[in-house]
Amino acid sequence: MKILFESLTKIDARDESLTMFHFENLKKPICVLFLLAFIIRFEAAMTVNRGALSADPDGYAALAQNIRTYGVFGEGETPTAFRPPLYPALLRAFYVFTPASADKGDSRPFYLLSQQDATALLHWILGLMTVMIVYRLALILNFSRGWAFAAAVLVAVDPILLAQSRVPMTETLAAFLAVLIVWTLTLAMMPRQKSFLSFWGIGLLAGLSVLCRPVFFVFGIFVFLGLLNYTRMRKLMFRYSLAFLLGFVIFPLLWGMRNQAKMGDFIVTTTHGGYTLFLANNDSLYAHNRHFGSFSGPWDPTEFKKKWEEIQAEDMEEYGEESGPAWELRKNELAYSSAHDVMSRSTQSAVFASLIRLGCFWQFLPYQTDPNESSFHKICRYAVGVFYAVELPLALLGFLYTCLPLVSGRQRRKLVSPYWSNWSWPVLLVVAVLLPHIIYWTNMRMRAPLMTVVPIFAVIGLRVLCARKDDEPISVGGPPTPLSDPVPEKESAAAQKAAR
Repeated sequence: MKILFESLTKIDARDESLTMFHFENLKKPICVLFLLAFIIRFEAAMTVNRGALSADPDGYAALAQNIRTYGVFGEGETPTAFRPPLYPALLRAFYVFTPASADKGDSRPFYLLSQQDATALLHWILGLMTVMIVYRLALILNFSRGWAFAAAVLVAVDPILLAQSRVPMTETLAAFLAVLIVWTLTLAMMPRQKSFLSFWGIGLLAGLSVLCRPVFFVFGIFVFLGLLNYTRMRKLMFRYSLAFLLGFVIFPLLWGMRNQAKMGDFIVTTTHGGYTLFLANNDSLYAHNRHFGSFSGPWDPTEFKKKWEEIQAEDMEEYGEESGPAWELRKNELAYSSAHDVMSRSTQSAVFASLIRLGCFWQFLPYQTDPNESSFHKICRYAVGVFYAVELPLALLGFLYTCLPLVSGRQRRKLVSPYWSNWSWPVLLVVAVLLPHIIYWTNMRMRAPLMTVVPIFAVIGLRVLCARKDDEPISVGGPPTPLSDPVPEKESAAAQKAAR
């Protein structure tokens, strides 16, 4: 923890020690970045469209309030595992200074925040820390201060992250956890920083992230396999991989034990998976995909919801009416079986739907959901499209350039370099988040956890495009390159001596 704190709080690895305040220090990139992120994320979370904070599309605010009122993660006294528990638990912590009941008010004569203010405050803090960690991560990945600043600014102004900071949903927390895990892994892999406790702590963090979004379960498995690979390559001792695994399983195991006791089944994720799979694979959606409209507008799920209600009603007639946890588990199984039935009957449609979901996951332009959309909202929507039309192709170029050692014999030597392991974690994060959404329901906001590393790849892509023929080759698998600031000879010699 001391290493992480020092790495995040020091101004810059290449700056002088700032033990005293000077106005000149305000010109430092990290100070400018902090002020920009402070203002942008404050405006997004605390002031712009505050009405969105009153909405609760996924019921997370209701779960947080229920924890506070009844001490139960569920509805009233009835437990649930339909949603992951970490985000509601954080919301509940921030509800300490809000009225005890959103409807009836509070018997106390004074309270500090409304429920919406508490949610906005949480998102503001998480968003600010996310931007700063991205900057520190970019420096560790051998970016110059200027390129690191550019990557962090792209995260600060990312349209998806800004939009989701105004809604009580998991995207803001998921983005923070994603970059935090990547950053801590990068720090832990540094020479002389490896320790059993550090990898155990990162495993705990990865396991805790599973309770925010189940997709982190895939990421945790990928990280463990990556650590095993570095063990095989003799870049890492096996006990560090084991330490990560021991930490990773703790929180999912505790959550599974809770669900076994309260729900009657050992569930380490949620009971929401069946519904999201059926939502992504049903006859109504497959029929929509066969028409050009699937590319020009959103799918209307009305027919699907009607069909889902009919399936539930038929199941009740056959097996009898159930309620509470038993019915929640039954609905999850029913949704999974319905989705598998549709996919087995329409294999070609299922494959085509997966391709459509890939497009939805990475699409540039948000759909027009309001037929009476104002001119201002239309301009904002197209501005978002332009932003991603520039960033995502650059990120793809940077991603492919980063993965070049995996397919190029000339570049393969970089895989055994201690530097390339820093890049394996952002690569694994992209793959781990993308894979489940090829099968399960997806849209633009599902890529929110990736929008902390996508700008880093975009900066790599931009650097590749800007490189001149007489420049040295850009390398992400070796020692400092043109991506870094020039280091004076004396400093370079001192750095090499320290490294030895």
